[in-house]
Parts: sequence; C-alpha cells; structure tokens
Amino acid sequence: MLDLKAQGLENSIKTYLKTREITEPAGWFAFLASSRKKDEAFWVITGLLTKKDLASNAGRLEMAATIFDRSGKLIASTHRLSRTTVLDPVVLRNARVGRPQVHNVKIKFADGRRIPVRALTRPVVDGKKVEYIIQVGASLKPIGEELGGIGRALFFLTLITLLITSWAGLLLVKITLSPVDRMVRRIRNIRSDNLDNRIQLPHTNDEIARLAETFNQMLARLDRSFVSQRQIVQDISHELKTPLTILRGQLEVALKKTRDPAEYEEILKSGLEEIESIRRIIDNLLTLARLDAQTSPLETEPVDLGALAASVIEDIRVLAGSKGVEVHFQNGQPATLSAHPIHLRRLLMNLLDNAVKYTPAGGKVTLDIGRSDKGAEIRVSDTGVGISEEHLPHLFDRFYRVDKVRQVGEGYGLGLSIAKSIVEAHHGRIEVGSKPGKGTTFRIVFPPAQAPSFLN
Repeated sequence: MLDLKAQGLENSIKTYLKTREITEPAGWFAFLASSRKKDEAFWVITGLLTKKDLASNAGRLEMAATIFDRSGKLIASTHRLSRTTVLDPVVLRNARVGRPQVHNVKIKFADGRRIPVRALTRPVVDGKKVEYIIQVGASLKPIGEELGGIGRALFFLTLITLLITSWAGLLLVKITLSPVDRMVRRIRNIRSDNLDNRIQLPHTNDEIARLAETFNQMLARLDRSFVSQRQIVQDISHELKTPLTILRGQLEVALKKTRDPAEYEEILKSGLEEIESIRRIIDNLLTLARLDAQTSPLETEPVDLGALAASVIEDIRVLAGSKGVEVHFQNGQPATLSAHPIHLRRLLMNLLDNAVKYTPAGGKVTLDIGRSDKGAEIRVSDTGVGISEEHLPHLFDRFYRVDKVRQVGEGYGLGLSIAKSIVEAHHGRIEVGSKPGKGTTFRIVFPPAQAPSFLN
C-alpha cells in the first residue's frame, strides 16, 4: 500500500514537472501549501495529500504524505501535520543517493501530538538528479489497536479453552483411572491367606490392563510360593513323624537297661538308617521347593543327552544286575539339550531306579532317546508289574505310593514328584502309560526351545 501511494505521488510530481517549468520549486510549493490557492497544477501533485480519507482526524491517522526538496526542507504535507516536520539525517542521506528506505517514525501534528507510523521514503529523480523526496506513512495505531483486540480475544478464548479442557481433563482422568481405583480396592483386600484372588482385567487393552495382568501374574507366583511353603511344612511334619518316632523308640529302649556292645551297635545302626531316611526326605523336599518356587531361571548349558544317558545307564546296570534285570539303551537320534545337567541326570536316575525296582528278575528296562517334530523325546519303559489305571492320575503327587508297604521316601513317594518338577522347570511335559502285568512307560518331551540342535 505504501509503495502504491508513493508511486502515485511520484508520478504526479513527474507529470507536473513535464508540463510546467519551475524555477524555484521549494519556495513556490511552500507558498501554495500555506495559501491553499486552487492551483490545478498543485492539486495534481498534492491531491493525494489533502484528501479527507487520508487524514480524517489527528487522533486516527490512516495515511500521511510529505514532500521534501533535495536539502530536506518541507515543501508540502498532509493536512494537520506540523510544518516543522524534518527528515531523519540517515534517511535523508540515503534518499539523496537514490536509495529508498522503509522505517518507523513518529510524525508530528500541528497540535504537538506524535503518532507512530510505518513510512516509505523514496527519492524523485529528474534526469539523473534527485529533485524531491517523498515520504508516505501509514499509522501503526490501528494495527496496535487490532493487535490489542486480538490479544484480548485470545486471552478470553484461552481462558475459556483452559476451563473447558480442565473440566474435560478431570472427567477423562476420572473415567481413565476408575479401573485403577477398583484395582486398589481389590488389592487392599488381598492377604497371605487369599492370594488366589485375582484383579478383574479391564477390557481396554491399554497400559492399565497390562498392569492388572502383570499384577495377577505376580499374585500367581506368590501364591505358588506360599502354597509350596505350606506344602513343605505339611509334608515334613507328616513324613518325618514316622522315622522320628522310630528313632525315639529305639533310644528309649536302649536306655531302659544296660545292654551289651553288640545290642548298642545294632540300635545305633538302626538309628543311623532312620537319620539317613530323614536326610533323604529333607533333600528331596528342598529340591521340590526350589523347583516349584522358580525364584530364578535355571542355569542351563548345552548337554549331550546321549552321553549323559550312557553315564546314567552304567550306574543303573549295577543295581539292575543284582536283581537280574536287563537294561537296554537305544540312542537312535541323540540330541543336545539346553538344560541343567545335574537336574537332568537326577531325572533319568529317578525314572530308571523306579523301573528297576518294580521289574522282577528276568525283566527288561529300556531307555530310548530320540526326536520328533515336537522336540527331543525320552522314553523309559519296563516289563514290570505295571500300575492300575486308578493310580495313574496321582502318580506325580507328593508321597503318593502305589505300594503302601514300601519305605517312606522311596519308590513313587517323592521320586516322580521331583521328576515332574524337573521336566516342567525345563518347559517340557511328562506322560505315563501302564497296564498291570505288562509294564510301565514314561514319555518325556522337551520342546524345540530346550532342544535347539541335534547331533548328527
């Protein structure tokens, strides 16, 4: 806009210069501006300066224009501007060398007030010489007022938006955190005696749902740990009662009267057997507790299942030979397992030991190692007495014995419970099939994750 006004004013001056020779332009223009003579040539030049829509009042200036001569002396100006208006020295110097400039100035009115304007100062060149300097300015006051209005509108709009968003945020937080409140109320009611309680999972599939699921998993682990501890206490109190009673009875008998050294020796040997029985029970229960609690992952390493099985077979053959039982080992497709070697050895020993003990003389026990699409497989089969179908679901329960007359801690009392815990700790599964009089087969399958590679 400033450029258009300045261009129009410059064109008017150049038009006038072509139609009339001016011998003393500065004095002539000053005289015309002050006397307001209706000289048509003057209005051609200064018509844009004196229109009422350019300066409707001194308080709200829309557009102002001034004309200076080369020396910076005022020739003509918009109505009501001060006649003492001067150019800034830097602006004058740039204009005299033909360089236009946009800058902010304060123009002075006749009544002494100053209004900030955005001004464009450009020279009027006649031939190759700067003859006049035009300065056109637009008031910054309306812009300031508009910006102030926008600022006030933004302030109130921001305030209203803040109130609305605060209310909406509180409502959203209340809706979002309501599942958390329900979780907190449920958690406060969970104690050591009701760890089987679980938090209801919200149907949101978000972080809160994952938090509830994680907490339920933690409760499950704690529940297993507490159940394992209670089970250990119950098992120990139940199973240790018999050997401790026997041991106490033997000692009481020994103290009733003086006996010869041979009798004392026999009583001490019997006592040592009972102590050994107690030790085995405690060791087995501690093993079960560690496996059931699963407080930390097993320390596994690559184990050559074929080599480990061959070592176990050599030890079992000593026991089987004394009973007249044949032991066969079939290592058709040996595998390398990621397993705990000590636990894996104990697993094989327990299964083979039970097979030999329940197989009569002339029978056969077979250990078969192979693989399938489901992973590595171990089969322990015997031609022993077998197990009735009603006993099969309880075989892996602690202290469950098919033969009730067998010694505590032997046979199917704890050995199979330990075997199952070892298999599950390695993420495998164990199955049993048996028919009375035809023998029993235990089948163990370790998933591919536990059997990452097979030996050729």
